[in-house]
Amino acid sequence: MKIEYNLTPEDWADFGEYCVRTAPEALRARRNGITSAVVAVVVLSILLWLTIGSLTMVVTVAVFGLAGALFWPNHLVSHARSHMQERERPCLSGRHILETTPEALMARCDVTESTTRWVGIRHVAETKRHVFVMLNDVQGYVIPKARICGGDLQQFTSEAQKYASASAPPSP
Repeated sequence: MKIEYNLTPEDWADFGEYCVRTAPEALRARRNGITSAVVAVVVLSILLWLTIGSLTMVVTVAVFGLAGALFWPNHLVSHARSHMQERERPCLSGRHILETTPEALMARCDVTESTTRWVGIRHVAETKRHVFVMLNDVQGYVIPKARICGGDLQQFTSEAQKYASASAPPSP
């Protein structure tokens, strides 16, 4: 099954956001950032209380510190989106073709062609706007649902999920 589609920088921004929201490393970084911020606020508040003795200053620092900790996850998402959208590589926009065969996923664009055996595909993920054929937690093919030029996306997705899951290594 073959599909043809057009990519834009916004699609790559969505992919970066998806990775930050789902990749274990990114989730761990978000959790560690929040934990570090909370610990820093507590330590700084105690030090301020002991040195200055001003409850107003302690509360002010605590409020700003906790607000920063709460906004940290959104900052990571925003950073990932802007980083991915600003990438300038020839194959990150324009016309693309993906084709499923029982043996492999074949990808083509104006710059390159590649073949990935199904054992190299981790999973196929679907969001409202995209299908992501994931090679690992942070690499994959981005398929924008709104810009399919040829082929049947639903059939492609079904075949890709079938082949990828059949080739997945057994769970330990």
